[in-house]
Amino acid sequence: MIHTAILEDNPVHRDRLKKILEDIYGNAFSVSLFSSGEEFIRALRSFNPQFDIAFIDIELGQDSGIKVSEQANTVCPRMQIIYTSQYLDYVSPVYDTVHTYFIYKPELETYLQPAVEKALRTLKKIDERILTVSWNREDFHIREKDIIYMERTLRTTTIYTASSQFLTSKKLSDIITDLGENFVMCQRSFIVNLEYVSAYHTSQLFLSNGKTVPVSRSHFKEVRERVEQFLFQ
Repeated sequence: MIHTAILEDNPVHRDRLKKILEDIYGNAFSVSLFSSGEEFIRALRSFNPQFDIAFIDIELGQDSGIKVSEQANTVCPRMQIIYTSQYLDYVSPVYDTVHTYFIYKPELETYLQPAVEKALRTLKKIDERILTVSWNREDFHIREKDIIYMERTLRTTTIYTASSQFLTSKKLSDIITDLGENFVMCQRSFIVNLEYVSAYHTSQLFLSNGKTVPVSRSHFKEVRERVEQFLFQ
């Protein structure tokens, strides 16, 4: 089941988009409807499982869909955002944010399926990356997207996800070479998944789960560059 959100304050456009999705994908997609950015972000913080794809109208009454998507990316970084708009003037501004596709509303029937298929391919790539570690002769296969951070204490590394913790004797310096570009070592005892960084300071990274991770002086320059590149790509 692909969990989809439609953020649209015009009921005519909202129902049209929903119908196109249902006509193409049937029951393979669940669709949740939202009319305001506040309502959508509130749902993101409480919805489990998280949304896979969100269609976000750029003009939402007093709200800006672009601003809403920036906040949504920090709450649910895996989610693929597809912008929709009645106006082509927004084609350039959306590229200041992380998104999958931009659809001009008069062309929804033509471009909705290509946009969704692109989002699904990206989700598949994210979900296929696996980190394998072992502990007490047992192997653990952990999806990289689920890893929030890792901490090394004495001779043990603890890998934290939202629902579990995994132990391994493998050093962080060895683990980092097996990980994708979303990960950065911010201190010799910590590796962080940039997908979960909500803010940063010269000496700290603030994660979306409420955890604060220290940044050492020797790693600060690299961490700052990686975080800024990731957040503003």
